[in-house]
Amino acid sequence: MLFYPNDKLTFGKYKGIEVGMIYLLSPSYLEWMLLNTDHYIGSIEFLESLKVINPYGNQGYIAHMAEIDRSEFESNWIKDVNFEDMKFSGYQHFSFSLNALGANEEKVMMQNWVNAREVIAENKREYFIFYPSISLESEKIDLMPIGFSESSKKIQIIKFQTNNDTNKINFLPNLPELIVTSFFMDDWRIKGREMEMLIKNKKTISGKIKNGRIEI
Repeated sequence: MLFYPNDKLTFGKYKGIEVGMIYLLSPSYLEWMLLNTDHYIGSIEFLESLKVINPYGNQGYIAHMAEIDRSEFESNWIKDVNFEDMKFSGYQHFSFSLNALGANEEKVMMQNWVNAREVIAENKREYFIFYPSISLESEKIDLMPIGFSESSKKIQIIKFQTNNDTNKINFLPNLPELIVTSFFMDDWRIKGREMEMLIKNKKTISGKIKNGRIEI
């Protein structure tokens, strides 16, 4: 069976969870799927262009061999967001093995066609800061609010532009113009009307990332 990143898995411990979210948080499960089942992934090049979110600390690929528990998906992640919200928010590299990629390619070739998804360059991405249960932090940073939007689950999001060429957010790309987004948190001491005026007047505010969330 062919799965695209936005499709929900139809079997196993992650049944009902989007393939893309599984890639971000437990990519070794998809590695196993490609090597041991008839299932395969369309637009796998797009998935591999993304970084992953390591919920076990800075242990890279090895940590992802210990698969995330389904309850952690349900309690900390998918109740508020989906793959389209999180797709550009990983911070560690992951690559499927050559054997897994070969197995996927063999299955793809049996299809008449498979949709390809555009790979977006890092400097064109918007990084959603939402890492429940992960202690990721930054130094104090200047944030310029530039607009509001909604998550896929209709939760209000604020978009900020910041300068990260000094790598103050050390788990995101070292770019002079970095766009980060976050839930418009209820516990921020700033109201919607005030935020709207900051956007209109292009004013910066001071904030930081603490325990995986933006604090202002």
